[in-house]
Amino acid sequence: MAKKRKKSEGTRVHPDLKGFSIDVDALGEIRMNRSLEEISQFLKTHMPPENLEPHSDKPPAQGEEE
Repeated sequence: MAKKRKKSEGTRVHPDLKGFSIDVDALGEIRMNRSLEEISQFLKTHMPPENLEPHSDKPPAQGEEE
């Protein structure tokens, strides 16, 4: 007999992002119900600075450590 899956209560979402949705339409356009400015402000407020630093794909120069 197959195991019954527990009913999920849905995705856990930060209260500030409750109701946020993002979809890609048939033409490949991204549709959101919040502006990029709102999302950017949320990330600046809730993400640690070390996670927001740009990453470099270049290998470190000689003498430099990662």
